[in-house]
Amino acid sequence: MVKKSENKIEQVVEKKNGLKLDFSNKHKYLLAVLTVATLALFVIQLVPIEGLSGFAASASVSSGSNIQGGVDIDAITNKVIPEAGFKISAKWGDVVKKMVDTGALDPKKLEALLANKYGQQIEPAWTDILNGKDANLEINAKNSVFMMYLLWVLAKENDNKILHDSPFASSFGPDYDIGAGKPGYGDVKLLTLTPEQQTIAKKVAENAYRPCCGQSTARPDCSHGYSALGLIQLMASQGFSEKEIFDAFIKFNSFWFPSNYIQTAIYFKINEKQDWEQVDKELVAGQQFSSVSGSQQVKKALQNAGF
Repeated sequence: MVKKSENKIEQVVEKKNGLKLDFSNKHKYLLAVLTVATLALFVIQLVPIEGLSGFAASASVSSGSNIQGGVDIDAITNKVIPEAGFKISAKWGDVVKKMVDTGALDPKKLEALLANKYGQQIEPAWTDILNGKDANLEINAKNSVFMMYLLWVLAKENDNKILHDSPFASSFGPDYDIGAGKPGYGDVKLLTLTPEQQTIAKKVAENAYRPCCGQSTARPDCSHGYSALGLIQLMASQGFSEKEIFDAFIKFNSFWFPSNYIQTAIYFKINEKQDWEQVDKELVAGQQFSSVSGSQQVKKALQNAGF
C-alpha cells in the first residue's frame, strides 16, 4: 500500500509471516548509509584479505549526520557490534585442551590457516587459550574468525546426538577436514551433557538460524552453523538457560553477520520502538529474522522503499 501526500510518501510492506516494515522519506538517508557501511563490513569478513585482521566492525559512518528520523545509526551499530565486543559468562574449561590432546585441533595448523587465508597473526590471548588456559568466551572484530574456527572444530568433532541426527551427517562423515586439525565428524567425546542440558541444546539449536542459509543450527552445513552449534552445546553443558544461550548466540552471530543484525535492530527501533537491548533475542534468532529468507524480507522491504 502506498499513501501519497504533499510532504510524504510512505510505503508499507507486509509479509506472510507478519513482518512489517514502514519506511518514509525521512529514513532514506539512514538506510542508504547503512546499506553501504554494513555491506562493506560483511564483504571484508567473508573475503580473506592479506594484512587484514578480521573485519573493521568498529568503523564508524561519517558521511554527514548519522541521526535520521530520530534513529541514531552509530548508536545502533555500537550496540549490535560494539568496539569492545562481548564477553559472556561461559568459559572454555578444559574443552580446548581436550581438542588439542585428541588431535581434533592442531594449534600450528590453525595458526598457519589464519595467517595464510586471513592475514591474521595469533594474539597472545589466543595462544593462552590454545595452551589450555580457562577463560571466558569473547567475540569482537579482531577474534571473530579465530572464535569461528575453535567453535567449528568443537561442534564437528564432538560426539553428540544433534550432530548425528542432522540430515547432512552422511554428507560429511569421517573425512570431514577444515584444515585446523584431524579429519573427523562426531567421533570424540569433548562435552558431556545431562538429559536436561541436551534438551536445552536441542531446543535452542532447532530455533536458532543464520542469515547465510535456511537451515537451523541443529542442521549445520557450513562454518557458522557448526560454530553456533559448538557455542550452544558448550553453554548448555555449563548449565546456562535457553534465554542466556539465545542472547549469546545473537551476540556471536552479530559479529559474523553484522549487516543483517544492524538492519534487524533498525527494524525494531523504527517499527516496534524497541532499543536493541530490549528486543527478545529468541525471536531474533528464529527463522523470521535470522534465516536467509527472513533477512531477504528485510532487504526486499528496503528495495521496495526505493533503496
